[in-house]
Amino acid sequence: MVSAESAGLRGTLQCQTGLFGSFEPARVELSRAGILTVELAQSTITADLTKRGVKIGEPKAPRPGHPFCVRVDAVNPSISVVNRRASTAQSRKIILDMTNATDHQRWLEAMRQAVGSDATSAAKLHRVFTFAVSRLFDPPLLSKQCRTHM
Repeated sequence: MVSAESAGLRGTLQCQTGLFGSFEPARVELSRAGILTVELAQSTITADLTKRGVKIGEPKAPRPGHPFCVRVDAVNPSISVVNRRASTAQSRKIILDMTNATDHQRWLEAMRQAVGSDATSAAKLHRVFTFAVSRLFDPPLLSKQCRTHM
């Protein structure tokens, strides 16, 4: 669920942080000033996407069950944990799953605009589609895998 507001983009997305974290629901907001706020159950991450060195793009590796992801490599994000003071990490990887292609493109474009001309894509876009071809009244005869690169 995503809404476009005068403040920017806001929605409830699936989020993965850290090296091996699992996806969890998060309230995510991108302000017009380029501030990304990710509110998880136990912490809130705030990242300024206008800082030099921030990267926005596709994840380096596909996430099973999460085909519409965007990777944000934030620089010095502020992290506040429930019942603790806010801290600042050197760099932080955030993977956001938009759940559908329309929201994926909307969020990706908005984040890339926030980063500005210094934006670098973290990885090439890659999608894998599997489909079956059969004739009427015949069992599926052929299964193909198609890869698209952009």
